[in-house]
Amino acid sequence: MDPEYWYHKGVVLNQNDSALKSALKCYKQALMLNPEHTPSIFNLACNYQKNGEPAEAKVQFEKAIKVREDWPDAYYGLTLTCIQLDLTSQAVSAIEKAIHYT
Repeated sequence: MDPEYWYHKGVVLNQNDSALKSALKCYKQALMLNPEHTPSIFNLACNYQKNGEPAEAKVQFEKAIKVREDWPDAYYGLTLTCIQLDLTSQAVSAIEKAIHYT
């Protein structure tokens, strides 16, 4: 199976709050097959954010940005995560880049 399969399976599972951990596994499986599969990286980050794991979300948003530097959604997600982690200067930098790439 390819990364798209695991990504889409994760998307379906992510719609049910009781299946968030299963969705995480699917995104991770997609990334094992293609470490630069940006939709999986982004959704993994969002999933961590939704699960109340902002430090893990930050790592994944930063990874998404490394793979695709011009992605405003990843910068916006990073902004929200940095605010949650009380990293104000990083949040300001991230939102400026989100605006730049919009």
